[in-house]
Amino acid sequence: MTRLAKRTSASMPANETLASAAGAGGTLALFLSVGHVREVVTELTEGAARLSLETPVVVAHRVSWPDETVLRTTLAQLVGVVEAGGFDSTTMLLIGPALAAGAPPRRSHVYAASYTTRFRTSGQRDIDD
Repeated sequence: MTRLAKRTSASMPANETLASAAGAGGTLALFLSVGHVREVVTELTEGAARLSLETPVVVAHRVSWPDETVLRTTLAQLVGVVEAGGFDSTTMLLIGPALAAGAPPRRSHVYAASYTTRFRTSGQRDIDD
């Protein structure tokens, strides 16, 4: 979880950049960045991170409000989606391959019935079973 450092860059550690966060290979959760969406796309696709333009993105605007909007797109289409929607500072951007529509659902092995923890012995049913 990070943001594009603009006017608030003085409060960001020097090594905490979009490129370094994207380089870890996980899913990015960007807040306070939708107003600079063009720069987000440029930094992620043309900068050191070099993400594909087809990288999936979820645009979550005013989540939990009555007018909530959640859209799926790609980095290639992100600027157009944000501008067409008029999305503002109440927008979270989730970016990464795990968000692909065809991505296989994976659950942590910790929830498998065969996994023993200090709270459950192997063979007990999962809470979702």
